[in-house]
Amino acid sequence: MPPDVTASSLRGHLVLHFTGELDVAARAVFDAARRLLDRGGNFPSVLDLTGVGFLDCAGAREIDVLLRDVSPEPVVVCPPGGTRHLLELTGLCDVHTVEPTLLHATSPRFRASPRARRAPGQTG
Repeated sequence: MPPDVTASSLRGHLVLHFTGELDVAARAVFDAARRLLDRGGNFPSVLDLTGVGFLDCAGAREIDVLLRDVSPEPVVVCPPGGTRHLLELTGLCDVHTVEPTLLHATSPRFRASPRARRAPGQTG
């Protein structure tokens, strides 16, 4: 499936829904995401990776750069599975807020910082 990004609004958040394969060939999709985030103003934003079927290290790096470039920093939605596993392996789950569902990402009641979700004794 070719990569794509679309935008919607949910509970006062700008949500970018990524779909397809996010790899080195998806550069245009990340450029489009930057433009959408720039137009979104200072609203809280969410990168929804639920529809991503494949993510490689190049795609993970683009996500990391995108998260670091936007203020306030977006929350990532990524359910358990291969995509989430790559985010964990690359350490992105340790430095960015990654939630399992849109409900968790858009509701302060469910949100927890990466530090709060670490296992006892885990550092980093």
